[in-house]
Formats: sequence, C-alpha cells, structure tokens
Amino acid sequence: MIKKILDKYNNFSTTVKASFWFLICGFIQRGISVITIPVFSRLLSTGEYGDFNVYQTWYNIVIIFASLNLASGVYMRGLVKYEEDKDRFTGSLQCLYILTTTICFGIYLLFQPQWNAFLGLDSSFVYVMFVDILMATAYHFWSTEQRVDYKYRKLVLVTVLNAVLRPALGVFAIYLFPEHRLEARVFSMVLVDVLTFGVFFFGIFRKGARVFTTQYWKYALAFNLPLVPHYLSQIVLNQSDRVMIKSLQGSDAAGIYSLAYSVASLMTILNTSVINTFTPWMYKKMKVKEYKQIGTNSVPILILMAFANFVLVALAPEIVSIMAPESYYDAIWVIPPVAASTYFIFMYSLFSRFEFYFERTKFMMVASVLGACANIVLNYIFIPKYGYYAAGYTTLFCYILYCVGHYLLMRRINKKQMDNVKVFDMRWILGITFTFIILCAITMIFYKHMIIRFVLFGIIGIIFFLKRNKFINLLKMIKAEKKKKKEE
Repeated sequence: MIKKILDKYNNFSTTVKASFWFLICGFIQRGISVITIPVFSRLLSTGEYGDFNVYQTWYNIVIIFASLNLASGVYMRGLVKYEEDKDRFTGSLQCLYILTTTICFGIYLLFQPQWNAFLGLDSSFVYVMFVDILMATAYHFWSTEQRVDYKYRKLVLVTVLNAVLRPALGVFAIYLFPEHRLEARVFSMVLVDVLTFGVFFFGIFRKGARVFTTQYWKYALAFNLPLVPHYLSQIVLNQSDRVMIKSLQGSDAAGIYSLAYSVASLMTILNTSVINTFTPWMYKKMKVKEYKQIGTNSVPILILMAFANFVLVALAPEIVSIMAPESYYDAIWVIPPVAASTYFIFMYSLFSRFEFYFERTKFMMVASVLGACANIVLNYIFIPKYGYYAAGYTTLFCYILYCVGHYLLMRRINKKQMDNVKVFDMRWILGITFTFIILCAITMIFYKHMIIRFVLFGIIGIIFFLKRNKFINLLKMIKAEKKKKKEE
C-alpha cells in the first residue's frame, strides 16, 4: 500500500509535487497556530492575549507601509516579465523595501511619543516590529521566487522550522520570564524570525546591493502604490476590531474577542482549500462559456461551507472550553457572527472570480476601502454601546455589503461580456444563506442547553450525510476535468 502511494507520488510532475507541498506548508502554518491557541490562552491572561493580538494587528498594518507589499503580486509578475534579468529585478525590489522600511522607521523616531500613544505600544515593541518586518519581507521575496521556480524542498524545511520554533520558544520564554509574559511572547517570536529568515536578509547586502537599478523601482512603485489602499483596507476590515476594542473596552475584552476570532478562523483553512480547488475549474468553464454549470455546481459547495460553519457555531461552547480557560467563555457569543462572515467571504470569492477572469479588478479596491471605512465607523458607534460583541456583527454586516457589491458587479459583467447569462440561481443562494443564518441563531439560543443543541446538530448532520453523494460526485467531476486538462 505504502509502496503504491510512493510510486504514484514519484510519477507526479515537479509542478504537481510543488503545488502539493506548498499546500501542506499552508496547512502546517495555520494548523500549528490553531493547535497552540489552548496553550497560550492559558499561559497569558486575557489582557496579555489581547495585547499580543493587537501587536500582530499593528504589525500587519505597518508592514504594508514599510514594505509596500513589494514581495507580493508585483514581484511574482515581475519574475515572469523580467525572467532574463530576474537577479537585477530581485535585487532592486529588495533594496527598495529596505529603503522604504528605513524611511518609515525614521518617521517613527521623529515622533516616537506620539506614535507610541497612537499604537498603544511601548518603544521596545515597535523596535522589534521593524526588525521583524525586515526579516520577514526578505523571506517572502525568497519564498515567492521558490514558488515561481517550483523549488519546494528548502521552502518546506524553512517554513516548518519557523512554524514549530515560534510557539516552542514562546512557551519556553514565558516560563523563563513569568513577570514579563507578553514581552517574552513577542520577543521570542521575533528572535525565531531573525534566526530562520536572517540568512535571506543579510544575503541582500551580498548580492542585491550590487545589482539593483532604479529602473525597476519605478515599475514596482507604479504597480504597487495604487494597490496599497486595497491591501490596507483588507487588513483593517479583518483585524481593526481588536485595536478598536482595546482602545474602547480594554485589553481583556480584546483578548476574549481575539480568541473567538482565532477559533472562527479555523474555517479559513477550509475556505482557502475549496476556493483554490474550485477556481481553476471555474476558469475552464468560463473559457468555453459553460456558465450555467458553474452556478449549478456552486450550490453543493455553498451548502458544504454553510454546514461546516454551522458545525463550528453549534460546537462553539465545547471548542472554547478546550481552547481556553473559563475567563474566555464569553467568546462563544462572538463566534457565530464571525463564522457567518467566513461564509460570506467564500460567497463573494465565487462572484469575484468573474472580476479576475474578465480583468475588472478596480472595483475590488473601491469595495475594500468602503468596507473598511464602514467597519471602522460602525465599530466606533456600536462597541461603546454594546461592548466587543458588536464588533462581530459589524464585521458580518460589512461582509454582507461586500458580497452584495461583488454580486452586482458580476451581474454587470454578465450583461456586458457574457450575453446576459444568469450564472447563479439566487433563489438557491438566498435559501441556503437564510437557512444557515436561522440555524445559527437557533443554536445560539440553546448554547446553555447542550442536549437540545446536540439533537439539532445531529438532525442537520444526518441530512447532510444522506446527501453526501452530491458532494462526492462534484469532487469526482472536478478531478476528472483536471485530469482531462493535463492529458490535453
């Protein structure tokens, strides 16, 4: 049995092997972060846990300004466009991100007290944040190049090593410095990044500094600067809640909300896997104009996502009790709206595939900015009135608006470029969505009545099991299409 599996694996092309291991890397990174939630939620107080998540939120925002996300889309596109001169292109972008990060750090130093008050962080945290940005961005450049060239062995080794050492050293540091647990958690994480990514950063000075040219700076800045609002808005929409909750309600409330968000993000792993599997098949159908088939086969996929998120909502009290001590128990009331947000994220991903395919991506930036602004305004209004619980519902509301916006743009594309074909039957989509939301609401009512909740969960599970053949047949069809494409 094992020999057959190994033989089959050895017969795979390098591209297939690389794709497989890149997917495994993603699962390992996300999986370890989820597995370690129960550990750190017990080692840190709710306030410390909240402050740590607020630090991570600011890190994700600052890195956009400091690095301009140069290691993302523009670099991958440039590696293909400037394949014959990729060393100079790589060195140029690496030197540019070091320059922009240095400028941002200089601006911070000029107004250090004001920035510390705005961020809610001590200087030591901001110092190590900039060090981490330098190291992590260097790694992202290297990992992007490895992915483009399908070189997966070293990437897997470095990624797994970093993913394992981060929590391991974090636990050790907290036990070593029990009076400074938050500092131990953050500084140990940065130390691991320096040790595992430092070689890529210092390699820039050995190679990149000798080959860079400002010609590629102009190309990269022209490409990426307009996308900064989009990147920033996505972070704000996903993570600004924690910063605002800390500011308006305190670190303890931010910690409880952060735990709920971390638990609900379990569905993000399934989200990413399903949409990445379904998208190539969707593009193939768009190419041959078989639009109706996309809508028909999206129905069981939406049911699958609704059921998966319902499971999370139904078992929220038990999951939270496993993940964290009793002080975090109120997180159960935040999980339903955040899980529902994940469902709507998947739905708008289905609609947005048409925007990508027909190259109508400008709306994405506008929608992202409007969604982020709406989220901030709604949080500012409702968090003081209803506490951190409100943040989950404002996020859900913004993603519903986001989803509606993408649907309307998709319909516009349908009319102008697809002969007005209605891809999706909205009666089915609305039916699935309303059923999912109602079931989640009913389940919340019975959070303190485990038997009733488990009976309801069991009934839904049985219905889903009886309809399993539809999902199995869909997966077989997608697999057959992929195999047919390879043979062609």
